[in-house]
Amino acid sequence: MGGVELQTILDSKLAVSVLALVGGGILGGLLTHLRRRLRTLEYTVTHDRVALSADDAVFGAVRVSWQGHEVTNLYSSTVIIQNPTQNDYQNMKFKTYTGDTILLTQFTQVPGTSYILGFSPEFEALIRVPAGQAPTEFQLNTYQHNREYVIPVLNRGQTAVVRFLTTVPGGQSGPAVWVDMLHPGLRIQFRPNIPHVHGVPVKTAVLVGLAASLVVLILCGIYVSNVWLAATVTLVVGLVAQLVGAYLYRLVRFVWRVTVG
Repeated sequence: MGGVELQTILDSKLAVSVLALVGGGILGGLLTHLRRRLRTLEYTVTHDRVALSADDAVFGAVRVSWQGHEVTNLYSSTVIIQNPTQNDYQNMKFKTYTGDTILLTQFTQVPGTSYILGFSPEFEALIRVPAGQAPTEFQLNTYQHNREYVIPVLNRGQTAVVRFLTTVPGGQSGPAVWVDMLHPGLRIQFRPNIPHVHGVPVKTAVLVGLAASLVVLILCGIYVSNVWLAATVTLVVGLVAQLVGAYLYRLVRFVWRVTVG
């Protein structure tokens, strides 16, 4: 009888070991897959009107010019590229491009440093004008609607900024500037300019905060016998639900980035 029990225990331990080995392999494969997946950079674009040409019955005729050329309007268009991942990247090329919007002057920076962004060697070669010659129509059109830059280093949490003076011929709509990137293991996506609280979209913070408040309410109902204490705790959490939601969301994102990149 003792031999049977011993064999059962051994079989049980063997089965547990096999399951642990298989489970560990699956988990390890999953983590490896997650770590090898594409990381995502984010970019935002804002447009602030600088001047507008118009014929107004009250203010009269207003004309705007840039470098001696009359334009319909002028905007300050700011592109901000952010690295929200837990990785640092080097020598990243990215391209800004437009449709009807014309890119005029530019200002670039990596906030917190003294560095600016330079054009990629390919783009410099494309727009280079030999001494004594004028730019071709292709070069002029390329420069007005496309720019390609190189970011030497973009550490985790760091941003790169490109600010353009832009104009839209005809002025029927506002300017539009987009960003594209081709880099191993990286992609870039547009992040809408929506209200944020502590770096988290307000809508997301509110939803997470309400869920946290519900959890606190349930836990207080189960473990807190004093009704007034339970009501006070729940009320306080409910009043700061948006703040609680923002920090919980940031905590979850931080843990996710640290564990799976």
